[in-house]
Amino acid sequence: MQDHLLSKDEREAALLAAEATNEEDPTPTTTEPARAPDMAFLAERLVGLREVPGAGDDPLVVAMHKYGARSPWFKHDSVPWCSSAMCAIARLADRINPASAAARSWLAVGVPITVNAWLESVQEVRYNTVAVIRQSMSDPGPEVLQYRGHVFLMTDVQIKQDATFLVGLGGNQSNAFNLRQFDAQRLLGLRYLPRILP
Repeated sequence: MQDHLLSKDEREAALLAAEATNEEDPTPTTTEPARAPDMAFLAERLVGLREVPGAGDDPLVVAMHKYGARSPWFKHDSVPWCSSAMCAIARLADRINPASAAARSWLAVGVPITVNAWLESVQEVRYNTVAVIRQSMSDPGPEVLQYRGHVFLMTDVQIKQDATFLVGLGGNQSNAFNLRQFDAQRLLGLRYLPRILP
Protein backbone atom coordinates (compact mmCIF):
# COMPACT_ATOMS: atom_id res chain seq x y z
CA MET A 1 0.00 0.00 0.00
CA GLN A 2 1.33 3.39 -0.92
CA ASP A 3 1.14 6.37 1.43
CA HIS A 4 -1.49 8.48 -0.35
CA LEU A 5 -2.15 10.99 2.44
CA LEU A 6 0.37 13.79 2.17
CA SER A 7 1.58 15.99 5.00
CA LYS A 8 0.94 19.74 4.70
CA ASP A 9 4.58 20.31 3.67
CA GLU A 10 4.34 17.57 1.02
CA ARG A 11 1.06 19.07 -0.27
CA GLU A 12 2.67 22.51 -0.56
CA ALA A 13 5.71 21.06 -2.35
CA ALA A 14 3.48 19.13 -4.78
CA LEU A 15 1.44 22.23 -5.51
CA LEU A 16 4.52 24.36 -6.10
CA ALA A 17 5.94 21.70 -8.42
CA ALA A 18 2.65 21.51 -10.35
CA GLU A 19 2.50 25.30 -10.70
CA ALA A 20 6.13 25.42 -11.86
CA THR A 21 5.47 22.95 -14.68
CA ASN A 22 2.59 25.13 -15.93
CA GLU A 23 4.57 28.35 -16.08
CA GLU A 24 7.11 29.50 -18.62
CA ASP A 25 9.19 31.06 -15.85
CA PRO A 26 9.14 28.89 -12.70
CA THR A 27 10.68 31.67 -10.60
CA PRO A 28 8.26 32.48 -7.75
CA THR A 29 6.71 35.92 -8.17
CA THR A 30 4.80 36.07 -4.90
CA THR A 31 5.44 35.57 -1.24
CA GLU A 32 1.95 34.17 -0.56
CA PRO A 33 1.92 30.72 1.05
CA ALA A 34 1.17 27.81 -1.26
CA ARG A 35 -2.47 26.74 -1.34
CA ALA A 36 -3.68 23.20 -0.90
CA PRO A 37 -4.38 21.41 -4.19
CA ASP A 38 -7.87 20.94 -5.59
CA MET A 39 -9.84 17.87 -4.58
CA ALA A 40 -9.52 16.46 -8.10
CA PHE A 41 -5.72 16.55 -7.87
CA LEU A 42 -5.82 14.52 -4.64
CA ALA A 43 -8.59 12.14 -5.75
CA GLU A 44 -6.70 11.14 -8.90
CA ARG A 45 -3.86 9.88 -6.72
CA LEU A 46 -6.16 7.46 -4.90
CA VAL A 47 -7.30 5.59 -8.01
CA GLY A 48 -6.50 1.93 -7.52
CA LEU A 49 -6.91 1.89 -3.74
CA ARG A 50 -8.86 -1.28 -2.90
CA GLU A 51 -10.34 -2.98 0.11
CA VAL A 52 -8.36 -6.00 1.28
CA PRO A 53 -10.35 -9.18 0.57
CA GLY A 54 -11.17 -11.39 3.53
CA ALA A 55 -10.14 -10.61 7.08
CA GLY A 56 -7.51 -7.97 6.25
CA ASP A 57 -8.06 -4.22 6.08
CA ASP A 58 -6.40 -1.53 4.02
CA PRO A 59 -4.88 0.87 6.57
CA LEU A 60 -5.52 3.89 4.34
CA VAL A 61 -9.26 3.17 4.13
CA VAL A 62 -9.39 2.75 7.92
CA ALA A 63 -7.42 6.01 8.31
CA MET A 64 -9.96 7.79 6.09
CA HIS A 65 -12.69 6.83 8.56
CA LYS A 66 -10.63 8.25 11.43
CA TYR A 67 -9.11 11.32 9.74
CA GLY A 68 -11.81 12.24 7.25
CA ALA A 69 -15.11 11.24 8.81
CA ARG A 70 -13.82 11.49 12.37
CA SER A 71 -15.19 8.00 13.02
CA PRO A 72 -12.33 6.11 14.75
CA TRP A 73 -14.71 3.34 15.81
CA PHE A 74 -14.78 2.08 12.20
CA LYS A 75 -11.90 -0.41 12.20
CA HIS A 76 -12.52 -2.23 8.91
CA ASP A 77 -12.43 -1.36 5.24
CA SER A 78 -15.69 -3.29 4.76
CA VAL A 79 -17.60 -0.39 6.39
CA PRO A 80 -18.95 1.86 3.60
CA TRP A 81 -16.23 4.47 3.04
CA CYS A 82 -17.32 6.73 0.19
CA SER A 83 -18.03 9.67 2.51
CA SER A 84 -14.96 9.02 4.65
CA ALA A 85 -12.79 9.17 1.52
CA MET A 86 -14.39 12.43 0.34
CA CYS A 87 -14.02 13.94 3.84
CA ALA A 88 -10.31 13.02 3.93
CA ILE A 89 -9.76 14.52 0.47
CA ALA A 90 -11.70 17.66 1.38
CA ARG A 91 -9.70 18.11 4.60
CA LEU A 92 -6.40 17.76 2.72
CA ALA A 93 -7.64 20.28 0.15
CA ASP A 94 -8.70 22.69 2.93
CA ARG A 95 -12.35 22.41 1.84
CA ILE A 96 -15.54 22.52 3.84
CA ASN A 97 -16.87 19.02 4.62
CA PRO A 98 -19.37 17.33 6.96
CA ALA A 99 -16.78 15.19 8.82
CA SER A 100 -19.25 12.31 8.62
CA ALA A 101 -19.30 8.78 7.25
CA ALA A 102 -22.88 9.34 6.01
CA ALA A 103 -23.03 10.10 2.27
CA ARG A 104 -26.16 12.25 2.52
CA SER A 105 -24.49 14.48 5.12
CA TRP A 106 -22.85 16.24 2.15
CA LEU A 107 -26.27 17.67 1.23
CA ALA A 108 -26.03 19.87 4.34
CA VAL A 109 -22.68 21.52 3.46
CA GLY A 110 -21.24 23.52 0.61
CA VAL A 111 -23.00 25.48 -2.11
CA PRO A 112 -25.86 23.78 -4.02
CA ILE A 113 -25.24 23.81 -7.77
CA THR A 114 -27.12 22.38 -10.74
CA VAL A 115 -25.59 20.05 -13.31
CA ASN A 116 -25.89 22.75 -16.01
CA ALA A 117 -24.23 25.35 -13.78
CA TRP A 118 -21.44 22.84 -13.02
CA LEU A 119 -20.90 22.25 -16.75
CA GLU A 120 -20.54 25.99 -17.37
CA SER A 121 -18.45 26.70 -14.27
CA VAL A 122 -14.80 27.62 -13.85
CA GLN A 123 -12.10 25.10 -12.96
CA GLU A 124 -12.28 25.98 -9.23
CA VAL A 125 -15.89 24.76 -9.07
CA ARG A 126 -15.48 21.81 -11.44
CA TYR A 127 -12.52 20.39 -9.47
CA ASN A 128 -14.17 20.75 -6.04
CA THR A 129 -17.79 19.59 -6.39
CA VAL A 130 -19.28 16.38 -5.01
CA ALA A 131 -22.38 14.55 -6.20
CA VAL A 132 -24.70 12.74 -3.80
CA ILE A 133 -26.89 10.02 -5.28
CA ARG A 134 -29.50 7.51 -4.19
CA GLN A 135 -28.46 3.88 -3.87
CA SER A 136 -31.66 2.95 -5.73
CA MET A 137 -34.48 4.91 -7.34
CA SER A 138 -36.91 3.76 -4.61
CA ASP A 139 -34.85 5.55 -1.91
CA PRO A 140 -36.26 8.82 -0.50
CA GLY A 141 -35.30 12.22 -1.89
CA PRO A 142 -32.78 14.79 -0.65
CA GLU A 143 -35.03 15.99 2.19
CA VAL A 144 -34.19 12.77 4.07
CA LEU A 145 -30.58 13.06 5.26
CA GLN A 146 -30.58 10.02 7.57
CA TYR A 147 -30.68 7.38 4.86
CA ARG A 148 -28.22 5.49 2.69
CA GLY A 149 -26.60 7.13 -0.31
CA HIS A 150 -23.34 7.48 -2.19
CA VAL A 151 -21.00 10.47 -2.65
CA PHE A 152 -18.23 11.03 -5.19
CA LEU A 153 -16.24 13.84 -6.80
CA MET A 154 -17.88 14.98 -10.06
CA THR A 155 -15.59 14.78 -13.09
CA ASP A 156 -17.87 14.70 -16.14
CA VAL A 157 -21.38 14.39 -17.54
CA GLN A 158 -21.98 12.01 -20.43
CA ILE A 159 -25.05 11.65 -22.62
CA LYS A 160 -25.54 8.24 -24.23
CA GLN A 161 -28.59 7.67 -26.40
CA ASP A 162 -31.50 8.82 -24.22
CA ALA A 163 -29.72 8.67 -20.85
CA THR A 164 -27.50 11.10 -18.95
CA PHE A 165 -24.72 9.84 -16.69
CA LEU A 166 -22.72 11.55 -13.97
CA VAL A 167 -19.08 10.47 -13.93
CA GLY A 168 -16.96 10.69 -10.83
CA LEU A 169 -14.03 9.59 -8.73
CA GLY A 170 -14.92 8.00 -5.44
CA GLY A 171 -14.29 5.42 -2.80
CA ASN A 172 -16.27 2.25 -2.11
CA GLN A 173 -17.15 1.98 -5.79
CA SER A 174 -17.03 -1.81 -6.27
CA ASN A 175 -14.81 -1.95 -3.14
CA ALA A 176 -12.23 0.40 -4.66
CA PHE A 177 -11.41 4.04 -5.38
CA ASN A 178 -12.04 4.51 -9.07
CA LEU A 179 -13.85 6.36 -11.84
CA ARG A 180 -17.48 5.28 -12.35
CA GLN A 181 -20.59 6.53 -14.07
CA PHE A 182 -24.05 6.73 -12.51
CA ASP A 183 -27.50 7.39 -13.94
CA ALA A 184 -28.23 11.09 -13.47
CA GLN A 185 -31.79 10.24 -12.38
CA ARG A 186 -30.31 9.02 -9.07
CA LEU A 187 -28.88 12.50 -8.28
CA LEU A 188 -29.89 13.98 -4.93
CA GLY A 189 -27.69 17.05 -5.24
CA LEU A 190 -24.36 18.59 -6.20
CA ARG A 191 -22.36 20.62 -3.70
CA TYR A 192 -19.47 22.93 -4.53
CA LEU A 193 -17.05 22.94 -1.59
CA PRO A 194 -15.41 26.32 -0.99
CA ARG A 195 -11.98 26.59 0.56
CA ILE A 196 -11.90 27.00 4.33
CA LEU A 197 -10.61 30.47 5.11
CA PRO A 198 -7.62 30.63 7.48
